[in-house]
Amino acid sequence: MADYLKTHTPQLILLDEGGEIPPMDLAWHIKGIKQLQPVPAFVLTSHLGKRIQITSEISKVNRLIRKPIEGRRSRTYLREVP
Repeated sequence: MADYLKTHTPQLILLDEGGEIPPMDLAWHIKGIKQLQPVPAFVLTSHLGKRIQITSEISKVNRLIRKPIEGRRSRTYLREVP
């Protein structure tokens, strides 16, 4: 995957809190890569408290999306992607 990202830039980065690595940590590292800084990063989460909002701002996450995702709401989020 790392080799692929050296030559391709995704339109969107979608991270989920259900993985082995915390999504905010991944976002922090991803946004540290110059080529990926302009790419929107969305995080799927089941928590939307003040702490996660602050952490997402520090990690440069563009949008927190609360799980479960409803169809109408997901289309709204995807319209934000350039």
